[in-house]
Amino acid sequence: MKTFSRTSVIFLLGLGLLRASNNGSIVGSPTFAAAKFTDGLTSTSDSNYVSLPSGLFSTGSSFTIEAQLKNTVSSATQVAIASGQNTNNIWMGIRNGRFYASVNGSGAFASGAAIDSTISIDDGSWHHCRMVMSGGTTMYLFVDGTLGATATGTMNAVSVTSGTLGRFGGTGYGWGGEIDEVAFWNSAISTSSFTPPSSPYTGTEGMVSVYHLEGNASDSAATGTVVYPNSSAIIYSPFNWVVSGSSANTINSGAYFRTLFSGTSASLMTDTSADAAPYSELWARVDGGPWGELILSAGNPTLSLASGLASRNHLLEVIVKSTSETLARWSSSQTVVSITGLLLDTGASLSQPNRRTKSILIFGDSITEGVRTKNSTASNDTDRNDVLGDYSYAISTACDCEVGIVGFGATGVNTSGSGSVPALTSSYAYVYSGAARSFTTPTVDLVIYNEGTNDSGSITAGLETVVNAILAIAPASQHLILTPFNGTHSSDIAAAVSAIGSSATQGNTSGFFNSADSSDGVHPYDYSHLSLIAPQLFPLIAPLL
Repeated sequence: MKTFSRTSVIFLLGLGLLRASNNGSIVGSPTFAAAKFTDGLTSTSDSNYVSLPSGLFSTGSSFTIEAQLKNTVSSATQVAIASGQNTNNIWMGIRNGRFYASVNGSGAFASGAAIDSTISIDDGSWHHCRMVMSGGTTMYLFVDGTLGATATGTMNAVSVTSGTLGRFGGTGYGWGGEIDEVAFWNSAISTSSFTPPSSPYTGTEGMVSVYHLEGNASDSAATGTVVYPNSSAIIYSPFNWVVSGSSANTINSGAYFRTLFSGTSASLMTDTSADAAPYSELWARVDGGPWGELILSAGNPTLSLASGLASRNHLLEVIVKSTSETLARWSSSQTVVSITGLLLDTGASLSQPNRRTKSILIFGDSITEGVRTKNSTASNDTDRNDVLGDYSYAISTACDCEVGIVGFGATGVNTSGSGSVPALTSSYAYVYSGAARSFTTPTVDLVIYNEGTNDSGSITAGLETVVNAILAIAPASQHLILTPFNGTHSSDIAAAVSAIGSSATQGNTSGFFNSADSSDGVHPYDYSHLSLIAPQLFPLIAPLL
């Protein structure tokens, strides 16, 4: 069996998926010869082209189509890649010597949301051309990684999902140049300038399909199946993810997911287009083996989780180890962990492991998100921090509970924190800016508060506001308000608990640890969290569940 060690990281640039069912077929006698990368399509016409199967062209709101194109035309319109003909289609090619693209859906793009790039591609050289639709509202055209044009509108679904290489879906506008390395994605893989690929895709980057065009139309058949983030077989930590069909996003250290996958290998597909260095770090393990560290990076990496396994079901667990406090964290977060899918063996699938019976939400500050559990000296704060060695994550392993950890450094009940995260009174109802937090899916059974270390004034009113607001949504929930480990605000908490009533309990943490067991006098080392703090917290939690 081959898995990764605790410190190894394997990166495969891009995302990852191809399906054999996406093989194209040759119509007539198009010519294949030396092109950008080895061979490609070098001559097509209305009668000689490549036909593409149904399902390539996205019917969703975000997609990307790209290719290496070469042409010498200066004025005539020519189509390199298309779905359909005149309506409900997507196509890209050349017009007036420039890279050009259009989406004809049934919304604001119905009359032809055409983008005429400012960049010419009629010089007889190879150019990497990429068309991106983001969120159904904005189209982008890139030539050789440089943004050439944008257009905005609202795109509804395009109905024709089969297509052609080398001409329109019907006749006319045949491509008179050369085509190589055509790739289709079900996501917007770039919305700003990028470095174009300098070698052929490997087939493990996450596109729907790639056509190398090495003398035939069926060379897209690399192995792999992608399962998208909204699969019901994936169990996410509650209250700290935003999950859709295209991504699962979190900004919280301690956010996790787990699932069972079949087959022999698995890779994690990510989107890091909004992120900055130091990048967020993850832990992952398969079948309860050693945790392997994964560090996100530029270029939307696909991260290899395991390969060479026995062909059977395997348990996969992934947890956000650390996110940086030095970057924007709340609005337009530069620390967001965005999972876009799991890449499995061809024909493999996911199944759901058992879900734990209760759900706990923890609100806290840097101590709760695992800051400086390792040390206080590493140059990147992401390397100092590890939620795996924090009391908050220990709760999820000791109790029959799914635990949502929401910790933000320097925050308090009434105090905003690092990365422009608002105070608890303003942030409790959101996963991040604009993304509402649900307290009913699943139902929150217990909320734990470890706030106040960073507050200078009274926190009584703020605690009452937050607790009562959650009780209005989840009236059966219990609320454990811990006295901060430094002993502050004990009387404020007592007053809030008295005012709230039987749904609230004060947790006395006096003597849980001392400053000698911390890296900087404030933040406990991992051994302090796991062997001192957590064992003393469990007796406070158990009666409330």
